[in-house]
Amino acid sequence: AARRPRPAILWLAAAATVTVAGGVLYAALHQAPSPAPPSPTPPPSTPPRPPSFVPDLVAAATLRREATAACDARSWSACLSKLDEARSADPAGDETPAMKSLRARALEGIEEKRRPEPPR
Repeated sequence: AARRPRPAILWLAAAATVTVAGGVLYAALHQAPSPAPPSPTPPPSTPPRPPSFVPDLVAAATLRREATAACDARSWSACLSKLDEARSADPAGDETPAMKSLRARALEGIEEKRRPEPPR
């Protein structure tokens, strides 16, 4: 005849199963939190300095405005001198059509001054 399992053993097996399953569930739900991502580096206390060429560009622009005023006043030598100074600070700016035109105008003015006046 088949023997019936004892109820106490069944209860112990069920209790062990529940205990193990509960432990696994608890561990899964209560894992250690993953480390937080590092915070971004704080901004520097002083603003970054602009590149060193910026003052040169500002100076060149000022010189070109002064050259334009000198050419408008027909001070051709002063105009060319300012344009040359600006070109040494910012060579690329001398290649613009406006500066090429201004330089040509100053050179024409100087050349015109050098020409002897025709006799009257």
